Amino acid sequence: MNRRERRAAAKRGQPTSPHSAAMLGTAFRHHEAGSLADAEMLYRDVLSTEPRNVSALHLLGVLLHQTGRNEDAVRLIQKAIGIDPRVPDFHFNLAAVLRAMRRLPEAEAAYAKAAALKPDYADAHFELGNLKAAQGKFAEAAASFERAAAIDPDHPGYLNNLGLALRELGKADDALAQWQRVAALRPDYHLAHMNLGLAHKARGDLPAAEASLRQAVRLKPDNNEAALHLTTLLVALGKSADALPLRDIVARAVSEPWLRPLSFEPVPAAILKADPLIRDGIEQTLKYWPQMLPITMLTAEKGVAALASNPLLIAFLESGPMTDTALECYVTALRHALLDEARRATPEAGPPAAELAFYCAIARQCFANEYVFAFNAPEEAIANELRERISSALRSGDAIAPVWIAAVASCLPLRTLADTDAMLQRQWPEPVRALLVQQIVEPREEDELSKTLAVLTAISSGVSSDVREQYEQNPYPRWVKTSPPPAPLSVDDFLKRNFPQARFDPFAPKDGVDILVAGCGTGLHPTISARRHPGARVLAVDISRASLAYAARKARELSLDNIRFAQADILNLADIDETFDIVEAVGVLHHLADPWEGWRTLIHLLRPRGFMLVGLYSDLARRNVAAARQYVKSGNYQPDVQGVRALRQAVIRQPEGSALHSMTRFIDFYSISGCRDLVFHVQEQRTSLPEIEKFLTDNGLAVIGLQVDAPVRAAYARRFPDDPAMTSLANWHVFESENPDTFASMYNMWLQKR
Repeated sequence: MNRRERRAAAKRGQPTSPHSAAMLGTAFRHHEAGSLADAEMLYRDVLSTEPRNVSALHLLGVLLHQTGRNEDAVRLIQKAIGIDPRVPDFHFNLAAVLRAMRRLPEAEAAYAKAAALKPDYADAHFELGNLKAAQGKFAEAAASFERAAAIDPDHPGYLNNLGLALRELGKADDALAQWQRVAALRPDYHLAHMNLGLAHKARGDLPAAEASLRQAVRLKPDNNEAALHLTTLLVALGKSADALPLRDIVARAVSEPWLRPLSFEPVPAAILKADPLIRDGIEQTLKYWPQMLPITMLTAEKGVAALASNPLLIAFLESGPMTDTALECYVTALRHALLDEARRATPEAGPPAAELAFYCAIARQCFANEYVFAFNAPEEAIANELRERISSALRSGDAIAPVWIAAVASCLPLRTLADTDAMLQRQWPEPVRALLVQQIVEPREEDELSKTLAVLTAISSGVSSDVREQYEQNPYPRWVKTSPPPAPLSVDDFLKRNFPQARFDPFAPKDGVDILVAGCGTGLHPTISARRHPGARVLAVDISRASLAYAARKARELSLDNIRFAQADILNLADIDETFDIVEAVGVLHHLADPWEGWRTLIHLLRPRGFMLVGLYSDLARRNVAAARQYVKSGNYQPDVQGVRALRQAVIRQPEGSALHSMTRFIDFYSISGCRDLVFHVQEQRTSLPEIEKFLTDNGLAVIGLQVDAPVRAAYARRFPDDPAMTSLANWHVFESENPDTFASMYNMWLQKR
């Protein structure tokens, strides 16, 4: 409720006594000034003598909402409505509280009531549109925004959001026209310029996109969304150096994070490589690689202190495995410098605090990628020497230089040291303490969680047992951060948002939705589903207890209590007495002895008209992976740390454009568990869209849509304009044949059981 609305509300339902009128006026002034405790006391005093005073009931309800007491706020505002149901603002503010409580159908009804009582209530139409857009109901949202704009044709927010709804409906030209109109009406309205920039980018007019996004950032420098879009565009245009002034914003986006780290990582990587200090260091590193250079050659005269003051570099190192070979080589050389620094350091004389924090960030990166970096014999000797220094000091009670901990942690997990309890009991600088949590405390927590996991099925011998052993050794993927919580959506709204032209039978369970995530690995996938559907009951199963323990720890870290983790073999899941509304199996069926049998088992667990998300490897898109797997076999590389490191260095040295060097484009290449999953897996089967289409026909599954990036969808739409729903697998097969890297990750498709 804004100030104008509160003032209007204060005039309604005037109290019967002058004393109450004066008290209500004083309360309102306190409310306006932000003295909420004083205002609340006075509102309650009014209600103690006039319990049916609708203004006091309403305004106290608004105040309680402002202070997080939404249940009480709803009760009071509803009481005011019960006394006088004709006041539009009462319904409007009730809707705001209900929306905050995620009671979306009730909020919709309240906004609609406010608009019905006052047809020219533009804000009611506008907020109703926002609520519908948040649920993926873009056609209804556009209609509400149009009504708001008809009432106030010059309001930039109404027109801007109308453009957003039109864009989601595929009406790109109409959306562009709305934003051009806003920019003409209000040249200082930064959101219009930002959305214009994105519209130009979608049309391929990158110079116009850059100009609009630059204007948005100039108008509102703290618009982080516009800054990130501009940064991404500059990187795409090869102007990474121009993005350097936006470095701190990108650092925050990476560290908090604002986006899914792995999808955004190429942007901060490009900005870092454009930094003159890092760029020169990379050039020197690659010139002499694999020889490790002295730190002075890597950092010129500025030394490591300059690197330690780079917030983007610190955030990048700490957010998860980096996926850039040039930066990997550079950081590997910096780790060598860390070992040299640590060997010279004493407990009395070590690096400054900022440099220690930087070295700890390197160690966190090494742990996150499971020590996949090249590691030579001299480095191993230094690491072992430092390890013995630490162990000896722990036994004797002597002081330990914090940089020793960082150096050892960059080469091997701290939990492998003796007497880690004594290490945890000591006082350490915060960056070192964070290392101990990452490498000792969290793995211990996983060990304890592993003991509590339920067992749903037996594990079959043969392939299933081999796969389990691989993931017990290397849980995959070892993700560190995920994207912010997605907007909570019903299943229908989620599918409509992602596949607006698709047809499917609506599904609206009354008491939440039951989801099975089959082959959940380390839990990234079920956490996304559980956060998207907060009322859902999620069963996440995997064959590996180590992976499940990691998943359970991360779910606890994210305060998710609607996921149940259990060990199971997909081939034996038919034995459980449960069925589900949604079954998700991404990246797991192709590791079974018989993927089709496993898929049929999951269909058996799916309720009628239920939905299924399946991810399978493409034979065409994985052709280079198949070649790399053959290279691994012919070279007798072993699926252990040493074997993975050796294989990776051989791949990095391959010529650009070769089938083997193409492995560096896969995210999985940049960690031990990922690389093992990519080219060392004990079982991998690939398929094609015609094979999948036959299976779907034989087993009663209908295609809702394939998950692909926006540029791919646009290219498909141009190639097959007669398939607006994009559900023809025959067409997609032709498209993939013409664009063989389309499904380089895998085929990911949503289906419905007929």
